[in-house]
Amino acid sequence: LTLVVDSVGGLRPYFNGDGTAAAADTLLGRVTLNGYALGRLDSLFLRGGIAGENLNIRGVRARRLDGTFAIADALRSPSGQINADLVDSVRVGGLVFDTLRTAITLVDTTEARFAVNGRALAGDSLTMSALGTWRLLAGATAVRMDSFALAFADSRWTLERPATLFTDSTTLRID
Repeated sequence: LTLVVDSVGGLRPYFNGDGTAAAADTLLGRVTLNGYALGRLDSLFLRGGIAGENLNIRGVRARRLDGTFAIADALRSPSGQINADLVDSVRVGGLVFDTLRTAITLVDTTEARFAVNGRALAGDSLTMSALGTWRLLAGATAVRMDSFALAFADSRWTLERPATLFTDSTTLRID
């Protein structure tokens, strides 16, 4: 099974909660999914690889994406693992990484755990790491950041204690 999205911008409506199109330059690039499906529709297992090039997804830019996925019960209650490496001049905000590694564990349709690690060996030896959980709760989204560290040159910033960002259609709150 192969799916090629030549302009990731074609997926734009799926990234806005209200179904409207995002600004024209927030979603660009090419993504290819190669994999297979195994089992029955009531217990479908998906496994495969993800490749991308020249990506711009809401301000995160990368020349290349390499990854894998393994998702059990894909149509009813998905759970599993998605791993993705963004490589070659990855830009997040004003920071430029050589590599940004992401591991996402899908617990179910309402919860996922994530780990993100970035590094840039040139210049000031930029590093970043983050661990947390994403949850969908009765129409609201909660992102709990359990740990976060950012370092370059002689500077290092860390999250003093876990923090949670809540958002719904009317509210944005940080605890």
